[in-house]
Parts: sequence; C-alpha cells; structure tokens
Amino acid sequence: MIPWLAGLVVLLPGRTEAFHWAAAWTGLDGLEAVSLLATGVLVLRRDARRGLAAAVAATVLAIDAWFDVLTAPPGGGLATAVAM
Repeated sequence: MIPWLAGLVVLLPGRTEAFHWAAAWTGLDGLEAVSLLATGVLVLRRDARRGLAAAVAATVLAIDAWFDVLTAPPGGGLATAVAM
C-alpha cells in the first residue's frame, strides 16, 4: 500500500475536472441522510445494531469533511470548510 500511495502523490495532477461532480456530492449527502436516519431509528428502537449505523454515519461524515476541506478554495472558503 505504501508504494501505491507514494505513486499517487507523485503521479496525480494537482487539479482535475470532475465530470459527475453534482452526482458525487448528492450521493454522498444522500448517504449521510440515510445513515443518520437509520441511526436515529435504531436508537429509538433500542436496537443493538445502532452502533454499526452510528459508525457508518460517522465514517461518511468524516469523508464529507475531508473532501470539503481539500476541495475548498484558499482563503475564506477554506476557513469556512475547516470551521464547519
């Protein structure tokens, strides 16, 4: 895995165009909503699987935060992404 990561750092361009940008972000936000809803429902039912749903929700939210910060423009946009 380490050689692969090193290769990505060296070979990937600093900028690129994403062809399905809106679909990617909409899908990610939809996954957030579903995972948070599932967590809430399982918590209300006192279902033991609520921890799994919460772990999925936390992971998806962390991925969203990661991409928000890394795709933010310098200056105010980046400050807003980090603050949120």
